[in-house]
Parts: sequence; structure tokens; C-alpha cells
Amino acid sequence: IEKWFQNRSVETQELVRSKVASWFSPPADMNAKIDELLATLETGDAYRGQDVFRNDKAACIACHRIGYVGGTIGPELTRIGQSRTRRDFVEAIAFPSHRIAQGYQTTSVLTEDDEVYSGLVASEDSTRIELILSATKRISLDKKSIVKRAQGTTSIMPAGIEKVLTTRELSDLIAFLEQSR
Repeated sequence: IEKWFQNRSVETQELVRSKVASWFSPPADMNAKIDELLATLETGDAYRGQDVFRNDKAACIACHRIGYVGGTIGPELTRIGQSRTRRDFVEAIAFPSHRIAQGYQTTSVLTEDDEVYSGLVASEDSTRIELILSATKRISLDKKSIVKRAQGTTSIMPAGIEKVLTTRELSDLIAFLEQSR
């Protein structure tokens, strides 16, 4: 976007930058919660964070891969520490549906039986669609049974993980993700 405005005044360029930044910034209440969580975080230990990543409590490993270990439902996190800040990690954990990574948007379908399914499209052909509903659950549907289909706005990653983890566990998990370079 900036290249489109490179021949404009400095004021116009700054206005464009601030508008674009505001489009991608969390709302004020979300920012307040992120600030609150950041204030409670400890230094964290990456080795303990690896255990948190792998344990059943957080269950990160069920969907996310680091190196050769983990699931492939969610984004690959091997080098996530190179491009994300501590604040980004807190936001992603506390508000997973705020920014959904490209290619991980859910699809929601309503069937003629009034069932609603929301998940990632695993495969699709002219007659069937297979949705990944969770790390352990998939469903294959006949397209003729689908009444409505829409792009979802909710992440398949469950919200509230920060409430399940202790402050120490959350701090350790974030330390682990930060060192994933």
C-alpha cells in the first residue's frame, strides 16, 4: 500500500500508515485484556514451555507442528519466534479468532438436517466435502445435503487456553514460542 502513496506528502503517507495499522489492531477492550495478561507474565522457561506445548492441558501439539513433531491442522510454528512478539503470542492464545492465518479460515455449513459444522476444508470434490472439526474429528458430507455454506470467522483453535494455564505455564509456553527461531 505504501508504494501507492510514495509520491504523496509525508502527512498523507503517515495518515495511510496509521489507518492501515488501525485496521489490523485489536479493539480497545481486547488490547486492555492483552495488556493485563502481559503484565502478569513472568520471564518464563523455554524448556518447561516445551512441556506445556506438548501436554494435554494446552494441547498445542495436537494441531501445531514445531520441527518434525506435532499436528498439521494449525499453522506451523518452527520459526514463529522470528516474526512474532510476546504481545502477538498473547493475542493469538487469548483471542485466536481475531487474526486467522491465511489458509486456516474455517468453512461453516448448514445441512438439510439443520446440523451446523464448522471446520477446515481437508478435501473437496464435485460431490463431497471433508471438514476437519478438531484435532481428532473429521466429517465427510455429501454436497447435496448442504443448504448453506459460508466462510467462517471463528478459529478452529479453542479460545480460553490462557484461562486453563497457570501464569507460569503461560509464561513458559510463550518463552518456548519466542525461542522457536
